[in-house]
Amino acid sequence: MLFESALAFVHLAFIFSLIVFQGSLAALLRPEIFSAAVLTRLQRIVLLNKLFMALVIASGLARFFWSMKPAAWFMANPLMHAKLTLVLLMMALVLPCYRAVAQWQRTYLATGQLPDAAAIQGARRWIMASSHLMLLIPIFAVLMARGYSSPASLGL
Repeated sequence: MLFESALAFVHLAFIFSLIVFQGSLAALLRPEIFSAAVLTRLQRIVLLNKLFMALVIASGLARFFWSMKPAAWFMANPLMHAKLTLVLLMMALVLPCYRAVAQWQRTYLATGQLPDAAAIQGARRWIMASSHLMLLIPIFAVLMARGYSSPASLGL
């Protein structure tokens, strides 16, 4: 029981860290404050965002395999599939931002030119979409924690 609590704590700590870095990306992707220093900071935050996304997935897998509930329970649970789908969508939606920041850095190093306002806003939209999807995941997590595991158990 203590081990499962530790797994849950680590998983939540990584999720909260991911939230911080997603928010940091959104906050810095603003044309009115964009500069070479912001671009450098964005690169570090993208790296941390990738790291914490990987740690969220790794800690989630640890909970999947080492939880008191068997992995088969999770696999049969449609709420788990909904959570996984949202996490994968979150990851997919943030990729254009990662690519944009990397491209901006290459361009800046080659020409000294920073991206225009439209490009910055475009990258910000991807981060915002990813971040907003994150808000839906706790709904499914709370239902799973309360023992819901099928449409019938939800009264559907």
